[in-house]
Amino acid sequence: MPRLTRLARIVGHVAIALAWVGIVAWMRWRGLNYQWDLWPFYYGAKAWASGLDPYSLEALREVSGEEGDLWFRYPLITLYLFRPLTWFSYETAWCIWLGLKLAALGGLLVVWRSTFLRDTDGLLMSFAVLLGFNGAMPWDICAGNKAIFEQLLLWLGFVALVRGYLWQFSATTVASSLFNVTPAAFLSLLLSVQERKRGITVMACAIVVLVLLVAVPYAGRPELLDSMIHSNMNSGLHGGTDNPTFMALLNDCAYFWPSSFIGLKHVPFMLWALYAAVIIGFSFRALMQAVKRGDTVGLLMLAVITYVVVMPRMMLYTYILPIPPALLAVHHLFQRFSHRLIAVAVLSFPVRLLFDLPFGEFPSVLSALSPWGLIGYYSWLLALVLWGLYVTGKVKLPEGKSDEDGIAAV
Repeated sequence: MPRLTRLARIVGHVAIALAWVGIVAWMRWRGLNYQWDLWPFYYGAKAWASGLDPYSLEALREVSGEEGDLWFRYPLITLYLFRPLTWFSYETAWCIWLGLKLAALGGLLVVWRSTFLRDTDGLLMSFAVLLGFNGAMPWDICAGNKAIFEQLLLWLGFVALVRGYLWQFSATTVASSLFNVTPAAFLSLLLSVQERKRGITVMACAIVVLVLLVAVPYAGRPELLDSMIHSNMNSGLHGGTDNPTFMALLNDCAYFWPSSFIGLKHVPFMLWALYAAVIIGFSFRALMQAVKRGDTVGLLMLAVITYVVVMPRMMLYTYILPIPPALLAVHHLFQRFSHRLIAVAVLSFPVRLLFDLPFGEFPSVLSALSPWGLIGYYSWLLALVLWGLYVTGKVKLPEGKSDEDGIAAV
């Protein structure tokens, strides 16, 4: 490698590392202005421990002594996970939570690099992790959401699946589905294993365990189930850069053009259902072809990108999920580093800065509440393009190979 190229790579890695240091330092300096999603997690657990309704905003305000406006809206089982944080003051818990999230980020990068992205360029991977899909990764760190832990569990499960460890895959997938049950859809991948009966048995057991974990805590206080539904209804319907999905796009179109066909009641949902059916229908054939080839990694990547483009709700930080499929696509579609760099730059275009500038004294370039705000769905459009590349076979690993030597076809 020429000295100049080596030096440029070193400078690139150092710049990315300094950017992460700067993000964490800025968060520590601004303190409780960041990791706002921790507030309902922490005080929801405190309210539950005090016998109050954790889904009541009034209860959260009572135990916190603050006028917060974020609702706790996850299954009761998850409150037990946050209970240990309540042993400390909120300020200390804030620091512990940040440390745990950074550790999970490191673990996720190790999983990606050692199994799925072994052959991809390390500098481009670091760049995509920092800025990919509208800065999904740093946004999750700043928001204090639990998405990074869900992603780590999901990808650990995918590693188990490509190695044939079905029970470990089901266990981590169930664990990642405790907050939002939708990742449980990946349990259907067990239908693709060679031992079909065993796969069905493991999947059925995993579904039963997940249902019990979510439902049993409500047995003592069934009224809290209604409270959870109510809290989710009050969490607000986000769109644009916050929730770039086709369903949110349809809702925004109905808002901008209420007198049009799309503004009619239930029409956005029906259009989304049709769209989801088409996406899943085309994906099914490609998934079956991957199974026949024994291309387990290709199967996983197509399943991941299909999940991303179909989901009616995908908050910004959950777009961490399609980063590996995107990097694999770049790696297999382009041979020259310059072309790969341009592709990763497209994946990393900071659309959010058009709406939310970090400097309060300057007005935003675009307003989310305008037709031009539809550009906020850039991440979803990127995922849709990736889906098209995977489903048409433009992106696939060579038969019998993967990014990790020795991975057996499941």
